[in-house]
Amino acid sequence: MRTIFDTETFHFEAKGMLGGGHSLTVSKDGFSYQSANGKKAFSFPFSAIKRTLITNYCNSNQNYDVRCYLKDSKEIPEFELDTQAWNNGHNIKETKALLVALSASKLGSAFPNNLDSLETDLGFTLGEKDIILKDGVIIGAKHQIPLHAIKRCKCVSNGTLGYLCVYLKEKGGFFIDIPDMKLPINEVTLPVLEAVMRRNTGNGIDFSRGNGFDQKDSGYIIIRYMNADFFISEDGTFRESWQESAYRRIYAYGYDVDANWCERMGQ
Repeated sequence: MRTIFDTETFHFEAKGMLGGGHSLTVSKDGFSYQSANGKKAFSFPFSAIKRTLITNYCNSNQNYDVRCYLKDSKEIPEFELDTQAWNNGHNIKETKALLVALSASKLGSAFPNNLDSLETDLGFTLGEKDIILKDGVIIGAKHQIPLHAIKRCKCVSNGTLGYLCVYLKEKGGFFIDIPDMKLPINEVTLPVLEAVMRRNTGNGIDFSRGNGFDQKDSGYIIIRYMNADFFISEDGTFRESWQESAYRRIYAYGYDVDANWCERMGQ
């Protein structure tokens, strides 16, 4: 994997009403945040972060509440990003930059060629509790699924909650299609499952289902979480043909965090 954070650090300044606002700095190894009034100020390495929870990120276009849960069971104070309208399209300049850098740190420079050796947290659900990936197996409290056995993956999001539904069969039942496991939609599960699906079947995650309201499909999930260069090998090549197909799919949306990210999204 190669990302812009291998060589660049991003700094954002957001002005709020009545003296409010914040600053955010995102680098390859971590981030720092400070509110304008100084009441919230902290820095954390990505290596300390277990998982994230971002409220409103997929059902609004501004003001996202970010929670970061740490590996030592402590929780970073909740903070807001993208409180200032930056862009006429997806208003995600700060939040996506943070997620892309965090994801790159968790997946490692060897991604996507390290799927069977990658060890990382994949998030939390009420059914599976803490979910991890280890030795090529997704492990939850109730289910364990080898990556090589996955035949289908559907993105199911209603805007507020969302899951990646994983299936071990190529086709569902005639009336119902019950997944073998559900994973939370986040900055780690999406690139991992996209890579797995491309490698196993030649097809990526199924994003054809909309949110039942204003989105006819789930392409907005790709825009808000994934970067095309996740699928470039660390030597700058596509070692496998499926990597290039994943890259082209995501790149086509035009929302990659890159050297021109701040300029394109508005500073």
